[in-house]
Amino acid sequence: MIFAWKSFLLLSITHKIREASASCAAIGASCNEDCECCGYDQAGPQVSCERRNKILGYRCYQNGQIGDACLSNDQCVSQYCHNSVCSFKPNPPKKIAEFCPLEINSVSSIHGDLTDEGCPCSNPDGPTPEDVLKAVDDDLNTVYINNWAMGSGLEITPMEIAPIKTLRVCTAEDCPECDPKSYKIEGKCAETGKYKVVQEGELNLSIERHACVDIPVLGHSLYSSYKVTFPSIRGGFLPCFVDCVNSKCQADPAKNPMPGSCPNDVGNQHVGRLRYMSKSFNGVDTVLQYRFDNFATSPENRTYNLEYMIMSWKGDCSFKKYDVYRDYNNNQKLDIGVDLKCFKHCGIDYLSLNVNNDDDANGSELNDNELCMEGIKLEKSHVLNSEGVYFFVVTLAGEVDVAPMKYGIFGGGYKEYDTIESPVCSDNFCPTTCKDYPMKVSEVVLNGRCRDI
Repeated sequence: MIFAWKSFLLLSITHKIREASASCAAIGASCNEDCECCGYDQAGPQVSCERRNKILGYRCYQNGQIGDACLSNDQCVSQYCHNSVCSFKPNPPKKIAEFCPLEINSVSSIHGDLTDEGCPCSNPDGPTPEDVLKAVDDDLNTVYINNWAMGSGLEITPMEIAPIKTLRVCTAEDCPECDPKSYKIEGKCAETGKYKVVQEGELNLSIERHACVDIPVLGHSLYSSYKVTFPSIRGGFLPCFVDCVNSKCQADPAKNPMPGSCPNDVGNQHVGRLRYMSKSFNGVDTVLQYRFDNFATSPENRTYNLEYMIMSWKGDCSFKKYDVYRDYNNNQKLDIGVDLKCFKHCGIDYLSLNVNNDDDANGSELNDNELCMEGIKLEKSHVLNSEGVYFFVVTLAGEVDVAPMKYGIFGGGYKEYDTIESPVCSDNFCPTTCKDYPMKVSEVVLNGRCRDI
């Protein structure tokens, strides 16, 4: 009874294959890829395109697994049909197969999605055709980069159709976070243009750079081209609020001080005047230089020493330090290493800001009762107490512009207000700036058995 049922099932399958032979290759007919064979995707014993005899070339064979119904040995993967059932047959140990890379006819890039980590740019550039070739050039020093990382990969068409047996993936020279974490291989049927999953899983790439992993591809799959994609990457990029790409924060930035003033007798402005000298940017910091003449200017020929001054700014500025020099060689120019450095101040406690809200980190009031201004404040304790020319050198993080703004000077009971070139910073010192978080690989290789290529 069992034998009769299995024979009926096999004859039924054979009959269906013959019925479809007008549009597909029947068992024993020549073929180029699995999808050309009648029954390659049926529920019962599948049919695949194999080269079991070099002279005959690739033909369609029933690919019966252990327990499937059969009428002859060639209908079984084990090549042993016993009592009309594909059965296990002990065979002598096979020689270890040697693998060779499939020669590439064409390769193209596949875009995926953006990662949800970090601050990804909404529309990053994709790889060029030249970039894609770096994945198949047999050179670990060249890197295929795809900013559309999640699910990105390659469409590879080999020169000669042969079953793939291993997938090799190699890491780039940097960015372990950009390594693919998983893989998916799909075969494309040339006749229908449809894809079928061949194999997928974890890659388990090493954290070491220029490291490769070889993934065995199980079974027998023969397609004209393959899609190799990477559904996920290792990741671990910094959160958006931490990964501030433009930040060189040395001190907490502060925004837009209030350039107010106290009542002032314009006839008593005898402290001396501040002059703007220069601005320079070294790629990291901006340095502003000012000159101050501390001379006797009162009707009584008295010198009113500078006790402190306050300068304004605009935007979100990060002040790193200020330095004070005296013109030791009396040439009216700042000569570093020659002119005497009187004082160097680091930190941000020289910023005079009215703190009357709960948002300020200091949580205290720093109201100035003499000049009634907010801004950069040279502290009272550091008094310029002799006649001469002094230089103030203010260092700010990042690239800063200048524009005329109010400043105030207090000394000897007198105060003076005027305008001078002052810092103009960006509205947000540490802006949220997008970045590209790509998938990177140095090599993607499909290997087949050398004897099949």
